[in-house]
Amino acid sequence: MKWTYKVFISLIVLVILILIWLIPEMVILKIATSCIIILFIILYWYHHRHHLVEKQKLYQQKDYEISMLHDQLKGYKKIAKALREQKHEFQNKSHVILGLIRMNELDKASEYIMQNVYTTNLTSDYYLSRIKDDQISALFVGKEVQAVEQNLQIRLTNDSYLSQHHQGISSDDLIVVIGNLIDNSIDAYQVSKKPIGVIEVHVFEDEKEILIRVTDEAGGIKEEIKDKIFERGVTTKAGDTRGTGLALVRSIIEYYGGYKKIDTSNIGATMTVVLPKEN
Repeated sequence: MKWTYKVFISLIVLVILILIWLIPEMVILKIATSCIIILFIILYWYHHRHHLVEKQKLYQQKDYEISMLHDQLKGYKKIAKALREQKHEFQNKSHVILGLIRMNELDKASEYIMQNVYTTNLTSDYYLSRIKDDQISALFVGKEVQAVEQNLQIRLTNDSYLSQHHQGISSDDLIVVIGNLIDNSIDAYQVSKKPIGVIEVHVFEDEKEILIRVTDEAGGIKEEIKDKIFERGVTTKAGDTRGTGLALVRSIIEYYGGYKKIDTSNIGATMTVVLPKEN
């Protein structure tokens, strides 16, 4: 409404100046009027252009906020999926225990329970001793369950370290990055149809940055898509829902002013992402 009022007043002033310019035998006034009209046109163009630029910035900001909310939602969905998979594994194990009890194999049931409790605690302790962020630890536990179901193994390196708080870097964003890089390696193994495989994950945080590196031995990335694999819609696997995970990773990298690196060979691929704490 305010902008429409300004345009209306400006048009009235412009009409008055044109009428003055049409009056005969007033050369000096005509020259002055011409200069004012030209100046008016320049100012109008400048304000109009400035208004369009500000409007475009506003739309870009809204798009960015929507994108970030979408990234966070994806992160929470990954944790929920990981917990569902872990619940599925526990249900299967509980069925084994129930079967042993009904078969009156109480000693075997006790041994099975102790073995799995020890394994579960050992896995959780291993992650918690290196990953202080509970959300990321939960993601690793869930991803390990997902990997085991596909005859894969996730190995977090012994020298990995991630603090509980990350000085400006969101845990939700880390979930999106780590989760999608692991998913990419799992998909790569499915494409290669290898019966077994290992996914090595290295996460290290210091005062300046967080480094995330995921390595697999699934046959590498094709050269024709290597430089485009982080673009939306580019994927190595068929399906309409594919090709968005690594694009989300790229948007997070760009937000924090970080960088990514891909090393690939006939054996496998390594994806490295670095997120600076100050951008």
